[in-house]
Amino acid sequence: MVAAIPDDKLYPFDRATAMDSDEIDLCSRWPAVTRPPAPPLGPVPDVPALLVAGQDDLRTPLEGAQRMAALLPHSSLVSVPGTGHSVFGSDLTGCSDRALKAFFLGRQVQTSCKRTQGRIRPDGPIPASIAQVRAAAAKGKRGRTVSAATLTVFDVLEQSADALLSNPFGIIHGGGLRGGRYFETTKTIALRDVVYIPGVHVTGDVSEGGVATLRISGKAASHGHIRITRGRVTGVLGGRAVRGRINSLSQPARASLARVSQHFGR
Repeated sequence: MVAAIPDDKLYPFDRATAMDSDEIDLCSRWPAVTRPPAPPLGPVPDVPALLVAGQDDLRTPLEGAQRMAALLPHSSLVSVPGTGHSVFGSDLTGCSDRALKAFFLGRQVQTSCKRTQGRIRPDGPIPASIAQVRAAAAKGKRGRTVSAATLTVFDVLEQSADALLSNPFGIIHGGGLRGGRYFETTKTIALRDVVYIPGVHVTGDVSEGGVATLRISGKAASHGHIRITRGRVTGVLGGRAVRGRINSLSQPARASLARVSQHFGR
């Protein structure tokens, strides 16, 4: 069915990117097959058990784990703050990993995890044009281009972290919000004509630690190249040198960068 969709209906993405998207995967099993209800469960065995739950998990909430723990007299319930679903893949504090190790070594499990940071604040609305982007490291169009490119990298990092959680093989690849694609190489995330802000096309590589080497094009952007390293940007845009600081990483992007860096450091 997907192969019959005309290419123009998949624009601005190419067919390979569209075929790899989560939405098509979700539809691949439609219509769902009706199955008979599962038989009732027997008594829960009284065995040592470790339950790990994220306090911000909306899919399988903490309350469900608490009810299960009540059925297992010799269980340990680790409640991880600031973490949602798939705790072992999204807990950056290491608390859940330490609990798992202690459990299998027969040691006492520390069930209380400390919150190392405040709650993650969601990103604001995505700008609809470069005019809505605040300039950084330079004035006017060149500064807005720097910010637009930085936002593009942040979005790719966040989507890459999601890919690591959802892909069983831990492979990073996907499409930009408004066009282009990104994918994993040996040691980098490669961006190819990725569009996050309309009219700003970003091509380049993001290496371990978030160092980005980028080429900028597009009708709304100042054309040129920049390098982003630890909150600083250098390069040439619109035929003029750019050098200065950029806004610090948003909290979601900071957590995503840590996850992606772990992946490349494996």
